[in-house]
Amino acid sequence: IRLRALEVKAASSSARNLIGTIAYQSFKRIRRQFYELVLKADVGLVDVAWTRKQNKTNEIQDLAKQKEREVKGLEDEFKEVLKEVD
Repeated sequence: IRLRALEVKAASSSARNLIGTIAYQSFKRIRRQFYELVLKADVGLVDVAWTRKQNKTNEIQDLAKQKEREVKGLEDEFKEVLKEVD
């Protein structure tokens, strides 16, 4: 009986160690997955912000080109009047 009790005690200790190792590895895996998920979310936010920034930059460039064309058109239209003022 004593031998059997020692075997049970050893098996229990071994099982506890195994369960602890499994729990620790599971926790590490979940932590890594959570980190990767947060990282992907952050990258997604950066992508969205960059796309919005690019859209605004393109809009500003288009408006600047439009302004240039309109100023040139006005200068051409009032070229004679401007010569008289100088």
